[in-house]
Amino acid sequence: MEQFHKFKKDKKRNDELIMNKYDKFISQPKDFIDDVWGEIKSYMIEPRYKKSFKFKEHTELRYVDSKVDATTFFIGERYGDLIQVKILRDDNNKHFNSGFQFYKIRRMELKRWDKENKKDIDDDVILLEYISGFKHDVIIDDWDGRCYVCYYIIGADKHRNKLWNDEDDINYAKWEQQRHRQQEAVIQDNIDDVEAMD
Repeated sequence: MEQFHKFKKDKKRNDELIMNKYDKFISQPKDFIDDVWGEIKSYMIEPRYKKSFKFKEHTELRYVDSKVDATTFFIGERYGDLIQVKILRDDNNKHFNSGFQFYKIRRMELKRWDKENKKDIDDDVILLEYISGFKHDVIIDDWDGRCYVCYYIIGADKHRNKLWNDEDDINYAKWEQQRHRQQEAVIQDNIDDVEAMD
């Protein structure tokens, strides 16, 4: 009961103290709050985490930014260290309608590359999520008959690559026709050479 009377007696003074602290520290202009939060975050988050590459759910990513390679993947849901991935197109621009498969997300640390001086920047480290084990192709060695399985290694930094579009389809078709004509010309040259030898 004694504590209650003391609380009741000091309530007005305590309310004034609380309001005074609120006005000084909490009720500040927005830009001040943003500045303070920015400072706090700069101590909380290491720079390498800010520059890291993580998989974005429900997005397409292009394997390589090339005029002749349309390989595209779709990233599905993430479940802890597992992520759903499916292929939409391969390097021959063939469309797939396959389902998702789960892959384990792995992480690596990379040193940022200085293009001008052609060397690693030692103290500039970034983190990269990637998956491996997505089957690409089977190659049979003509020499010894061995089979080699090739896998895609898909890094989260591939999200930066521009997606394949209709214009790329047109350019790819032109390139394929040109390549086909060149192959026919080479075959015809070989035939002419063989006939000339007879």
